[in-house]
Amino acid sequence: MPRGETVARIDGPDRRGWVFATPTLAYYPVMRREFVTTIHRVDLRTGARARIVTDDRPGMQLLFGSSPEFTALALTTDKRRLLVARALQSEPRVWTGRYDAATGNLETGRSWPIAGSAANVSLAVAGDLFVMVTAVSVDGKVAQTMRFLDEELHELAALSDSDLPPDERCAAALRRFEGERWATVCAAQEGRSVSVLFFDRSYRISSRVPVTLDVRERVVAWTAQGGSVGILTDRARHVRVGVDGGLTSFWLGEPDGRTAIRIAREIAPGLVVVQFNLIAEGEPAGDIALLDLATGRVLGRAARADTAIDFVGAGDRLYALLSGTGGVGPRLQRLDRNSLAPIGIATTLPQRDDVIVNGLIAVAPAH
Repeated sequence: MPRGETVARIDGPDRRGWVFATPTLAYYPVMRREFVTTIHRVDLRTGARARIVTDDRPGMQLLFGSSPEFTALALTTDKRRLLVARALQSEPRVWTGRYDAATGNLETGRSWPIAGSAANVSLAVAGDLFVMVTAVSVDGKVAQTMRFLDEELHELAALSDSDLPPDERCAAALRRFEGERWATVCAAQEGRSVSVLFFDRSYRISSRVPVTLDVRERVVAWTAQGGSVGILTDRARHVRVGVDGGLTSFWLGEPDGRTAIRIAREIAPGLVVVQFNLIAEGEPAGDIALLDLATGRVLGRAARADTAIDFVGAGDRLYALLSGTGGVGPRLQRLDRNSLAPIGIATTLPQRDDVIVNGLIAVAPAH
């Protein structure tokens, strides 16, 4: 095999295309270069891995990319069933299936036709509800469909492109909002606008609150709590939106978007760890902070000279993956959950010439 040729890759929507049944038991998809997709279960304490699903149907071209479509995974609330969604090259074009998470046996499946040259599918679970968002490129424009499915994959409701905000991509994730209502966030790819959608109990849009952004900025995290939706952007702006359309916005760093958020990871529901840096040539990495995502309140902040590559929460612990210096590879550093001060000495991770460590998925105690 020629050096550097990729024969397989983790096939999620990003490097965190994993879902967790427990803090130490995970599922993840892999796509091999011959387009065979497999789904694996791994015990993070021991490294023991089992392949439970094999699907040899080629994926459709990834929207905004040149590689085949990724595989979306979700686990039911009881963690006993695994949901899989894919966009395929041939009929059926958009497919979702429910598997027994223990055996990998397919229990039921459902498909829908689509017309387009590229697509992707996102998938989320909200209680007993499954939400699937399909985005398809048609004649140079992106059309979306949001489907709400029950446990048997029966379609309870569907929203077409004409129902959803134009030129914005909607998250499949729903957050419960004031009793039986739900909320989600849609955002423009170029980072100029955001919409907060509120749904009634029949999963129809009861209201939409548009948010115009002053500078080009992307949504990096959001939550719904206390009668409002809190949004964090990559220019260190916090936006709070109420169901009545009330809106408040403030900068967590320099005004007018002059501070960027290098990395942001939600380590627990509504809690986000970020690292700031000023948008100026030669500026070093900035402070790290723990934020309440609903309100934007800074719960902890600490100066950090090292550049953080990623963060991950592990129960009551917090870890940072720090970039390597002086020929030394990336280092794993435990941080105090409240003060964000380092605990102990950072551990340098093993390196290989053909592998670059550029993110954390989970940290689990060894068996």
